Amino acid sequence: MGNIRSREQAAIVVIVATIGILAAAWVLGREFGADTMTVSWSLFFMGVAAVLVMGPTVYWLRDYLPPASFVALAMMWASFWPVLNSIACGGCASSEDGFPLQYTGSLVYSWLLKIGVEVVLVLCAIVAYRRLGRRYY
Repeated sequence: MGNIRSREQAAIVVIVATIGILAAAWVLGREFGADTMTVSWSLFFMGVAAVLVMGPTVYWLRDYLPPASFVALAMMWASFWPVLNSIACGGCASSEDGFPLQYTGSLVYSWLLKIGVEVVLVLCAIVAYRRLGRRYY
């Protein structure tokens, strides 16, 4: 875990990082024209994902903080997909109501971007988990 020696220090780092990620998601969603309610609901579910994964990790499994961080980010990314759909449809509340291939020209709406980032985050979690046994103290 590096220099983080106590649960309180780990909790502070996790809380500050989570608030930073949520703030960045809010700013990006609003700057690119996503619907406000869509962004708000996504941020709520992103926060829930962070609490569900990082809460137990900080207090009981601190050695697993790096892989758990990537798992939390993967869950948060999946919660951010409705915001990407809203950006692609120009700020509508939900782009799933219409024809499903309506915004195929948009990279933001593409499954390549959504699944690609998800796969990268899951692979990072796997690599971080595999590296746990190779640390030297």
